[in-house]
Amino acid sequence: MNEMLPPELARRWGNLRWIKQRGPHEWSSECVKCHDLGHGGTEWPDRFRMFSDGKPRCYCRHCGYTDFADSDRKEFTITPEMRLAWLKEREEREKAELSKTMTALALLKSEGAWLRYHDSMGSEGRRFWESKGVSECYVNYYQLGWCYDKAIWTGGQEYHTPTATIPIFAPGWDLVNLRHRLINPPKKNDKYRPDRAGLGQSLYLTDPDRAPGGETIIVEGEIKAIVLRSRIDRADLCIVGVPGKTPNAKILGKLGNCDRIHVILDPDAALEANALVLALGAKRARIVTLPDKVDDCFTMRGMTESQFLSALKCGRVVM
Repeated sequence: MNEMLPPELARRWGNLRWIKQRGPHEWSSECVKCHDLGHGGTEWPDRFRMFSDGKPRCYCRHCGYTDFADSDRKEFTITPEMRLAWLKEREEREKAELSKTMTALALLKSEGAWLRYHDSMGSEGRRFWESKGVSECYVNYYQLGWCYDKAIWTGGQEYHTPTATIPIFAPGWDLVNLRHRLINPPKKNDKYRPDRAGLGQSLYLTDPDRAPGGETIIVEGEIKAIVLRSRIDRADLCIVGVPGKTPNAKILGKLGNCDRIHVILDPDAALEANALVLALGAKRARIVTLPDKVDDCFTMRGMTESQFLSALKCGRVVM
C-alpha cells in the first residue's frame, strides 16, 4: 500500500505507485519518467526519491531525471489548512496500521509460534543455522527456529517452502516480530516474510536486555547481526540489524541514544550506506567498508576479531 506524500509533493507526484517514506523528509516510488521499479520488481522501488525539505524536489539515480515540485505551477502554495488536513489524515492512517499490528502481535504471542518453531527444530534446521555460522548456543539464546512448511502468497498464488524463523525482541525480551527466512524463495530478492500480515519492519537487537546505546554497529539483516555478535562479544559494542538497505525513519529513531555508529551494509549498497549515514547524522555515523559481506568475512575469509576492530577505526566520513 502506498504511503502518504505531504501536500507539497502529492500535488505533483501523488499519483505514483509504490510510495514509501525513507526519512523525515524523503520518499521513494517508481520514477515519474523512466518508471524504474528496481530489484526486478520484487521489492519496493528506491531509486526515485522525492524530498519535502527546502525546495520540494525529486531525483532518479537510474535515469538522472531531476525536477522541482512547483516547476509546472509557480503560483502554487501550500496553505496551513492543506497541511493540517494532511497531518490529520496521516495520523488516522497510522492509528489504523498500529491497531492492525497490535492485533497481529497479540495473536503471535498468544500462540507462541516462535517457541514452537524453536522446540520442534530437527537436524535439517540445525544444519541450516550451522551453515550460516550460527552455533547451537546462539541458536538457543536467540530462540531461532525452523518451519518445515510455510505457505506464502506470491503472484496471486500460494507457495510453500521451509523457512528459518527469527523472533525479534524489543528491550526486555518483549517479542515484537517474527521473521521467516525462505529457504526456497520464489524470486531472487524475496527471501524474507513476516509471520503474518500486520507485522512490519523491526530493528533487530543482539542484546535484548537493553535499549540500543553507546558505540553501535549497524549491519544488513538479522542473520548478519547474529553472526557478528557471536564473533565480537563485547559489552561495549551494540550490534543491531536493519531489515534491508533502506530502513524507515521509525527504525532509525530507535538509535537516538547511540553516540557513535558504524554502518556496514553489503558491498553492493554504497549509495544506500551514504544515505543511511546522512539520515543518522554525519557527525556520529561512519561507513565501514569490508572486502565481503560481514558474515562471510568471518565464515569464509577467516577474519579475526582484531582485524574487524581495526576496520572499525577506518570508517569513512560522509560529507
